[in-house]
Amino acid sequence: MKIGIFAKTWAGRGDLAAVFRAAGAYGIESFQFNMCLAGGKTLPDRYDPRLVSEIGSLAEQYKIELAAMSGTFNLLDKNRLGEYTEKTEILMETCADLSIPVLSICTGTNSTESMWTRHPDNDSEESWGLMKEHLGRLLVLAEKYPITIGVEPETSNVVSSARKARRLMDECRHSRLKIILDAANLFRPGEKQFMRERIGEAVTLLKEDIVLVHAKDCKLNGHLAYKAAGKGDIDYTYYIACLREAGYDGSMILHGLSEEEVADSIRFLKSQLQA
Repeated sequence: MKIGIFAKTWAGRGDLAAVFRAAGAYGIESFQFNMCLAGGKTLPDRYDPRLVSEIGSLAEQYKIELAAMSGTFNLLDKNRLGEYTEKTEILMETCADLSIPVLSICTGTNSTESMWTRHPDNDSEESWGLMKEHLGRLLVLAEKYPITIGVEPETSNVVSSARKARRLMDECRHSRLKIILDAANLFRPGEKQFMRERIGEAVTLLKEDIVLVHAKDCKLNGHLAYKAAGKGDIDYTYYIACLREAGYDGSMILHGLSEEEVADSIRFLKSQLQA
């Protein structure tokens, strides 16, 4: 497996070349990219061929694979869905020109606080149906491009568990829909005792559909706190063993960390992958 990272980790660097240079210095092999690094927004307002060319050239220069693109927005937001859909197609075109195979999206929440805040109505069949309807619009667009839409089970979103992710895959049965797996997103506070059970279940249920893996960590006692890989409770030895048994050999994308934590997280992940 390759060690990758959210390129947004270096969002404060100011220009694209500095982002790629910083990642290259750490030996990063792949990126989940975000167009906000190019002076705009995660969902761009327009297609910029000059910018796309610059990103591609820098990736080639620093030998960093562009494994995925972030395209998150609240999929349950009916009022802005048209706008979000138009901008997502711009992002799909960008991905196609950069040969980025995966576009990461969020399955949404009824919370108005943030995309990552849980709401009890997320568990309703009405929300499930709305999420699928809106996702269907993106899947129709994805058929025009060589792009896979990656859905990540998140406890704060409609697809909040591996079982719900499996349900989504079974109901949609669409070749352009796959799963991004992050072990830290499978847990709620106080669930440390379910560590191996939850990770093992997720990989078993989703192994045929995992297109990308995220690598962050979390503390599970008392309240949930996300951490850099190696600084929480996630059993990475077991996580990686399950992924290997399932045949996954793509990137593990570090995120949820500061630039100051990058070196330690890379060392930790390397030690786990070499074990």
